[in-house]
Amino acid sequence: MLTNSQGFKRFFELYFEPVYRFVRKYTEEDAIARDITQDTFIRLYERRRDFDVPEKAKSFIYITARNLCLDHLKHQKIKQQYQQTQSVSEAKDPDFLHEITYQETLRILHQAIDTLPPQTRKIMHELNANPTPV
Repeated sequence: MLTNSQGFKRFFELYFEPVYRFVRKYTEEDAIARDITQDTFIRLYERRRDFDVPEKAKSFIYITARNLCLDHLKHQKIKQQYQQTQSVSEAKDPDFLHEITYQETLRILHQAIDTLPPQTRKIMHELNANPTPV
């Protein structure tokens, strides 16, 4: 049934829209629902030889579509939690990026000073320890 291209094409044409509507209820987004529906049928196509009767293939596509939807929703939830965590971190310390940049610049400066000849290095360390106002 699904092993030949005509059989698979008929099955696809018969079930694509119902599976899409099923997925759309979970995702509430057209593009994502289409992607998940396509992924569902790709997985069916890859395993088409395992299904000798249409009922097994139909069960497979609905279970696969549901699982892909749940995976998508879990991913979205994790992504949302991460974004909220980032927002909270940035709200607590608005100069967070500035501080990281400053610390990295200091680290690079100290590395460069450490490569200088001993006498020059000593002078640079003294200048850094006792900065004069400009």
